Formats: sequence, structure tokens, C-alpha cells
Amino acid sequence: MYDRDDESVIAKHLVGGTPLGPVVDILLGGGTRFFLPNTTKGSSRPDDIDVFALAAKNGYYTFTNRTEFDKLQGGNAKRATKPYLGLFTADHMSYEAGRAFIRWYVFSDSRSITAGPGQFQGTKSARDD
Repeated sequence: MYDRDDESVIAKHLVGGTPLGPVVDILLGGGTRFFLPNTTKGSSRPDDIDVFALAAKNGYYTFTNRTEFDKLQGGNAKRATKPYLGLFTADHMSYEAGRAFIRWYVFSDSRSITAGPGQFQGTKSARDD
């Protein structure tokens, strides 16, 4: 991939739209608009490819809300076997909001795995020295 802003192509590649097949086991985040066909309201795809359907065809459990995520039961459910695709916002999730989202929205339930202190910390850059 030569252009990180080509989200529609990237979305298709992630779930198996290439000769290599699926390349991601677990994909959680935002960007549903790049997975919906252009015949769907809110889509930003230039074509009529339904990347959610492609993912399902390639064995992904797909979900777009907390209720469906909870069906994974903290990794103990039958559907928790990889691969799975969970997208929670139409566009990109902001990096900081994404961290808070993962800690609070997705993993706040006591049945789910929670992250330990510092697990969502970024790497220390040279300018932090």
C-alpha cells in the first residue's frame, strides 16, 4: 500500500480482498464508512463492495456495537475464535479517544479483560528525554 489515506482499499485488503487472503486476526476501531458499499448511506467507498460481507465470507465475526462485542464473552464464547472485526465509529477514532474508548466502552464490563496500568501508554520518543 503506497497511500495510507486510501482507506477503502486498505479495508478490503485487511479482510482478504487480495490474493494473500485475510491478513488480520483481530481488528477493532473505527471506519465503518470504508467498509460499507457506496449504495449505503454514510459510505465513503468509491464502489459497491460490501467489505463487511467480504469479511464474513472469509470467516470473520463482524460487529459494530457493544452488544455484539459482549457476545465474545471476554474470549470465552464460541464466536471468540479469530478472526473478528469490530468497528464502532463511522470515521477514524482519535488516538486519545480510542484509548479511552477501549478502556471504558469496550472493556469496562467485569466479564471482559481490562488493561493494566500503563498498557495503553505510547512509546517514549527521543524528544521526551
